Amino acid sequence: MAISRCFVILVVIVLDIGSIAYVSGQVSYNYNTQICCNGTVYTKNNSQTINCCGNDIYDSRNYQCCSPQNTIVPLLDAKNNSLSCCNGTGQIVPYNYLCCNGIISQQPQVVSSSDTFGCCNTVIYATNRQACCNGNVTDDPNQVMGCCNNVFFNTNNAICCNTTIVPIPSSSANYNYQCCGNSNNGYDQSKEICDYTTGLVYPKPNYTSCQNQYNQVCNGKVLGPLQQCCNGIVLNTPIVWTTYGDVDHLGVGAICCQNGGIIQDPIKERCCNSGVIPVDNQYEFCCNDTIYDSRFNGCCNGNVVPQGSYCCGDQVYNSLNQQCCDNTVISSGPNLGCCAPNIYF
Repeated sequence: MAISRCFVILVVIVLDIGSIAYVSGQVSYNYNTQICCNGTVYTKNNSQTINCCGNDIYDSRNYQCCSPQNTIVPLLDAKNNSLSCCNGTGQIVPYNYLCCNGIISQQPQVVSSSDTFGCCNTVIYATNRQACCNGNVTDDPNQVMGCCNNVFFNTNNAICCNTTIVPIPSSSANYNYQCCGNSNNGYDQSKEICDYTTGLVYPKPNYTSCQNQYNQVCNGKVLGPLQQCCNGIVLNTPIVWTTYGDVDHLGVGAICCQNGGIIQDPIKERCCNSGVIPVDNQYEFCCNDTIYDSRFNGCCNGNVVPQGSYCCGDQVYNSLNQQCCDNTVISSGPNLGCCAPNIYF
């Protein structure tokens, strides 16, 4: 027998009646044949359609529970029309009525078989031939009306940018016209460039080069072919982002450092933590802000180490007689191997 607990407020004396035990503060009940509703036990008569509605029970085949007042109402009226609850009010919504934000109103007369009705705040409207804008309704048989800052507008000839209605120029196709960032400006992406940082719009140059096809803006300036933006500065040569001591990028032209610096001569300068630092030859690189010669030294966690030394977590080890095993330095030898995190012979 399945036994559960039904919590009640009253404290009762412990008894033993058949298979059901009454315990102080709780009532045991058989949840296969009974149901507990806020401390009251009811018999379900072996029906699985009995549910709680507050302190009472109802049969969900014929009734429904309207919250938050926990009112039990029938599913159908006397003419077998469906009834529903106006949620939040506990009221019954009759057939052909709608509950809109707690207000029950009769649906308008059906004009066509395709009519469907919905709520516009507290107002009922035909969603297939009308438009809603913050509680206001207007006719919209072609479904082209939009809502911008509580004002209706025709989406065929305008867009809404940051609560402002922006007309679409007659020379622009509406599918090309968009808002420029979070600004009140619109732009034709086939003819103009948007600076999303400032919201300003610029004419798009007529480039024939395939380079710079995305037409970016750098600090208010439209980038031309073979130009890129480096921390707000327009560079006239191809650039690449680099990390400290990246030898693969030598000789490619100007380099944009992540810290804001610009290297004009990648043979004689390096991107270091504090900025651009001059070097004497192509073998010298930065280790933090220290220059080292890669022919004789290496860099480990911002520290210059002798050649042949490597990083193992936060430690340095010599590859001639040591090895790194799961960020732990161990001795190396012909019979020693690493099976992280263990050493085996």
